[in-house]
Amino acid sequence: MGFRITFELADLRRAMGFCANIAPANPTIPLIGHVLVSTEANAVRFLATDLGHWIEITVPADVQEHGVAAIPAHRLKGLAQGLPDGAQVSLWQTEKAVEAKSGRSRVNLFTCDASGFPSPPEATADAASFEVPAAELAKMFQTVVHAVNKAADRAYLCGVCLDAVDGRLRAVATDGKVFASRDIALPAGAEAVNRPIIATSTVGHAIRALTIGGDAALTIGGGLFSLNVGEVRLVAKLVDGTYPDYERAVMQQANGEAIEVLTDVAELKRAVDFSLLASADKGENFRIDATDRGWAVRMESGAGGEAEREIECEVTGGTGGFPISPRLLTSALGACSFDTAKARLVLDTRVVVFTPLSGGSGEQHLVMGMRR
Repeated sequence: MGFRITFELADLRRAMGFCANIAPANPTIPLIGHVLVSTEANAVRFLATDLGHWIEITVPADVQEHGVAAIPAHRLKGLAQGLPDGAQVSLWQTEKAVEAKSGRSRVNLFTCDASGFPSPPEATADAASFEVPAAELAKMFQTVVHAVNKAADRAYLCGVCLDAVDGRLRAVATDGKVFASRDIALPAGAEAVNRPIIATSTVGHAIRALTIGGDAALTIGGGLFSLNVGEVRLVAKLVDGTYPDYERAVMQQANGEAIEVLTDVAELKRAVDFSLLASADKGENFRIDATDRGWAVRMESGAGGEAEREIECEVTGGTGGFPISPRLLTSALGACSFDTAKARLVLDTRVVVFTPLSGGSGEQHLVMGMRR
C-alpha cells in the first residue's frame, strides 16, 4: 500500500519550515506545490522545489513500511502548525491519500503521482568543493546581501558573487550605488571558485539552513550551487551571467585623498533615521558632512520640513561632504557587523566607505553620493 511512519511533530515542523519556503503556494505546475516524502532506514526524507531551488531534509522516524508520496506542501505545513507541541505524528499512505494521525486528530491529505517529481540536478565533475564553518558563511551572506540589485534589470547584479582573491574567499554584492564585501581565509578546495553569482533568493534559503550550525559543505560549478549543512541539502541554479570587475568599477572610487571619521555606527544610523522625520519625498535633499567636530547630517524637504543632527567624533583630513541617499546610507549602516567604523569620505568621487577598525574580516560598505 505505501509507507507507515511515525516521527516527532518538532521534526515535521522543522522539515516543513524549510520545504514550504520553497514549494510555491499557487504553482503553475501542480506537482511542484507538493513535497516529496520518502522513507529510508529509520528516517524520512522531504524534498521540495520551485524548479530553481531544491531543498532536502532528512529527519529520524520509526518506519514500519516503506514508500513515497507527493503531499501538498502547505497543507502538510498547516497540519504541523495546528497540532499541540510535543506530539507525535503518524503518516499512513493509502492508494490516493496519506492519512495523518496525532492523538485524537486525524486528516486525509490527497496526493498526486510522485513519479514525475523533479530531482535535484547534480554538479559537474569540475565543480569546486570545499567546507566552511556555517556561522562564517552566514555572516558573509548577511553582511553583503543588502547591496544586491533589487530591480529586474541587470540580472547579473541580482545576487551575491563569491570570489577567490589574494588567498581569501570574498562575498561581494553591489547594485551600482552601494557596494558591500566580506571575506574569510580561503578554504582548501575553493581556489577553483570562479565568481559564481548566487541569486538573492538562494542566499535567503542558505542563511536559514546555516542556522543549523557546524560545518557547511559547498559545491559550486556547472551552473549550480549546492550546500550541505546538518540534515539539510540545498541545490539551486546560479545566475547566468558574468559579474563585473567590481575592483575597477567600484572599489577604485574609494581610493584617493579622503576625510577620515572615527564613527559610532549605531549613533550615525540613529542620526540618519532622525533626519528622515523631516522628509516629504525620497530624501533627495539629504546631506552628510564631516566637520571639524564630527558628523553633521541634514534634511531639507520640499514641503518645508527640516532636520539636522550633529555627532561629535574624531575627524582627520579636512572637512566637507555631499548629498547622499539616506535610504542607502541607513541600509549600509544597518548591515555593518562592527560597532565602530573608520569612515572615509572621498570628496572627488563622492563616496563614503565604512570599514572596521581592525580589518581581519575584509568587511567594507561603500555608498555613492548623489551626482548633481
